[in-house]
Amino acid sequence: MSSGVLAFFSTDIFTDIPGPIPSADAAGTEPAGASVAVQAATATPGGIVHLVVAGTGFVGALAGIAVLTQWLRRYPPLRRTSRAATVCAGVGAVGLVSLGLSIRFFPAVLGLAERVALAGILGWAFSVSAGIRSLSRTR
Repeated sequence: MSSGVLAFFSTDIFTDIPGPIPSADAAGTEPAGASVAVQAATATPGGIVHLVVAGTGFVGALAGIAVLTQWLRRYPPLRRTSRAATVCAGVGAVGLVSLGLSIRFFPAVLGLAERVALAGILGWAFSVSAGIRSLSRTR
């Protein structure tokens, strides 16, 4: 569901935007100081919706992955698959932590963190699918 919502809200995160520091003089009429400084990362309302929905979707996906990976470990025919699934779940978790940190502290690497989380999630889905498919070949 979150993927469908994300289609309508672009990321719109801006970093390292040169421009005057937004402050006014005592009368509130002109910006005080014309020096150029680097502003903090900003996001449009659509960008904030994108980040919240994507973060919620990633957390939900990784919670499901964690539960299903534990089940794979206990199911003997898929025990070998659980190793690859665990590695991919770890990559997804690292990506999710990186995503959370990049939103707040390193917005320039937000896209990279999102791709790492996606690589873990999609790698998990691929490895588990391949493991399940190998079961049907052996029967």
